[in-house]
Amino acid sequence: MTGCSSAFRNAALVSGVARPDPPRGRIVPDMTPSRYPRRHHRTGLVAALLGAALGTVALTGAPVRTADPAQADPAKAEPAPTVRLRPAGAPPTVFAHRGASSAAPENTLVSDEVARRAGAGWIEDDVQSSRDGVPYVLHDDTVDRTTDGKGRIRDLTAAQLDALDAGSWFAPAYAGTRLPTLAAQLEDLRTRGGNLLLEIKGPHTRDEVARIVQEVRDHGMTDRVLVQSFEVDALRFTRELAPELPLGLLRADLDADPVATARELGLAAYNPSDEALSARPGIVRELHAAGVSVNVWTVDRPARWRALADAGVDGIITNRPAELAGWAAAWAPPGTAGQAARRDGHPAEQPQGPLTASDGRLVLDRDTRIATADGRGPAVTAVLPDP
Repeated sequence: MTGCSSAFRNAALVSGVARPDPPRGRIVPDMTPSRYPRRHHRTGLVAALLGAALGTVALTGAPVRTADPAQADPAKAEPAPTVRLRPAGAPPTVFAHRGASSAAPENTLVSDEVARRAGAGWIEDDVQSSRDGVPYVLHDDTVDRTTDGKGRIRDLTAAQLDALDAGSWFAPAYAGTRLPTLAAQLEDLRTRGGNLLLEIKGPHTRDEVARIVQEVRDHGMTDRVLVQSFEVDALRFTRELAPELPLGLLRADLDADPVATARELGLAAYNPSDEALSARPGIVRELHAAGVSVNVWTVDRPARWRALADAGVDGIITNRPAELAGWAAAWAPPGTAGQAARRDGHPAEQPQGPLTASDGRLVLDRDTRIATADGRGPAVTAVLPDP
């Protein structure tokens, strides 16, 4: 799926501010590992969106553990619940691909916050392990494209990853944004609202998957996380270690028998590419009959949103969550489930105050619209417009 063809096509309202489409190079269109050159972007629109759509945004974060002994004890685990199928007449669920990746640096807490405030009830992000085994939120197998560093994530320690700038590549307004750990992202979602579609990116050992599962349990998020992967072994490890977590299989091409595959792996969701599903849309009905939801990636055009909604898919993974949320609200017939269905039972809460600036988080003050650095590196100040 390609990006937008015009710089001002499909402008969307986000918290009362019209946001034009970003340049073509801004959007990462698929779920597979890839390389993209660094790009330098204009900052005026970014700052305007940031100040208008966010009252308070955490740009960095460190692990904040809130262990729940019951969640941490596998003996007390319940079987994984079936992900809710889309009610009749309701629009598809909005999954924000790497957060609001067309409006903010992907796979960061600020991107998650933009998506949350735009109306996305689910964030789709990727997780990989550092050299010393700490799970981080990152799509590529190197940090080259989305930070100021270089090298494979698996060759870098947590201390090295924590020092990287994960925002300047997107726009100067995001300078100082940090690469979040999975723990930081889970805590952000737990306290500020939303659900996580978590992709285990690339091959992982059983021990690495166990660390990911433990982070989810430690933060009390097992009822708000759906684990997906292209890697069948990662899903099998997850099922063995945490049967309470629902699973989704990512596919670039459909299996010969998706229903049989779903049953074999104990899937709650089967998540194909838009191109794959387009060749065989009838599989949605077959998977639904087996109690398996269907969420399609990565779709950014309203014409396709309509076609997929008509085909009965349960969710759409998109780089443009604000536009899709607005489209879904307008599409839903009067008196139907509407927004409630889109949020899938867990409201994307509107934060009522600033985030806690722990361990050097960069935060945007809700009242003054001034970004300040607290505790890590030199102060960063940027006055942003009121909404």
